[in-house]
Amino acid sequence: MKTRWILTCVILFGSVTGSAVGVENRWYAGATVGQWMDDEGAEFPNSGFPFSSIDDGIASGFLGLRLSERFAVEAGYYDLGGFVCCDYSSVDFVVQPPTFDFDRRGTSLGVVGTHPVGRFQLFAKVGVLSWKSEGTIIGFQENRTVSEDGTDALFGVGVAFRAAKVLDFRVQWEFSEVDGQDLQALTAGLQFNF
Repeated sequence: MKTRWILTCVILFGSVTGSAVGVENRWYAGATVGQWMDDEGAEFPNSGFPFSSIDDGIASGFLGLRLSERFAVEAGYYDLGGFVCCDYSSVDFVVQPPTFDFDRRGTSLGVVGTHPVGRFQLFAKVGVLSWKSEGTIIGFQENRTVSEDGTDALFGVGVAFRAAKVLDFRVQWEFSEVDGQDLQALTAGLQFNF
């Protein structure tokens, strides 16, 4: 219900903000990289399992259309990292317990509001993140593939610095919920305006 309401607001907002006639560099695209954390402020995932490898990096690509000087619609793709569990090398088992290899990714759609301050652009976004978590369980009798997906609200704030007419440096903080756990991400990257 919450997700449908947010998505409806995004679509309605885009339809009533008017056309982008007269807006310079209507389209923009770019990519960011950074690190994500859980709601406790610790590197995600925060668990007692002996993780043998954690990929807490996040990478994203985005494409946006400016509807006016202050508002845009933005779509994105996220590589949310993953983890490999578990490292049993220090324990002697008669039968080796299973290991888990999980990866997460997602796509987003949202509305971005901007406020210019000199060569800087302050921005905030609200939208939805559709995510999917896939993994392989290796061990015992056979390997199994498991997956889970969902759609949750996505919020973000950030700042972009206009280095050139067609190039911005962008830093942002985003917040959502993925697989039942709050997710915070701080990323930085480049934005190309065309």
